[in-house]
Amino acid sequence: MSHKKNIRVLIITSVIGVVLGIIIEDWLNAAGIFLEFFSFVSLVIFIILHFLPEAVLASWIEFARIYLPISIILTLISPSNRQCGLGVVCLGTDKEDAIMSLGALFLIISIFLIIRTHRRLKRQTKTTPFPIGDQKPV
Repeated sequence: MSHKKNIRVLIITSVIGVVLGIIIEDWLNAAGIFLEFFSFVSLVIFIILHFLPEAVLASWIEFARIYLPISIILTLISPSNRQCGLGVVCLGTDKEDAIMSLGALFLIISIFLIIRTHRRLKRQTKTTPFPIGDQKPV
């Protein structure tokens, strides 16, 4: 399957994830919000990656493989409700805050990584007159 077709499949999967997250949010609140928000963020990233070379996708996948399990663990260990003192000030975060913060951080880091990788690839192609792996003609 080509790079573009893989991205299209990931875009469709992200759309399904958003819809599924909206549907299950009533029964499984935190899981639904997590699925909905991270699928939406992934949708934005996949649309960007659709127009970029495959090497950028490979670089981003290496990051996502590490970040997503860590964010799932952090979401699971975060408290389900805020701890309010005297009913006036709520301290700390709940699962929803953790999901939104981790999702926003995922989007920011992803965009930074995509831009950095794309710029590095453009710089390599300018300095290398022949594609990597090819040899100079004699």
